Amino acid sequence: MLRKEGRRSMARALIGEKLVDRDGNTVGKITDVIVDSATLENEWITVKTGMMGGEHLVPIVAVEDRGEEIRVPFAKDDVKAAPTVDKGHAAPSPTERQQVFSHFGMEDPGPPSRM
Repeated sequence: MLRKEGRRSMARALIGEKLVDRDGNTVGKITDVIVDSATLENEWITVKTGMMGGEHLVPIVAVEDRGEEIRVPFAKDDVKAAPTVDKGHAAPSPTERQQVFSHFGMEDPGPPSRM
């Protein structure tokens, strides 16, 4: 998983990259990094999962940069079934946030704290 410093520096480099699942299968293309508006910390990536697929939210804390690939510890079908993001790529509401973490079987660490 990416440490906070790594998430900051890597955020824009993620856009346009291919995302792979835990088994190395291509999930889709990373289309955006969503930032918490209060802390300006990167919190989410959006992933386009195909021509007809929507853009799905994935917590950035689950993203692992392995140099040659960007990977998540989930199955492709789990990402494709994740909640979708609206067209404006706004940060999810507290309810939506909980739904995403619950979908992936993760505990919500809460929004990043201000420094």
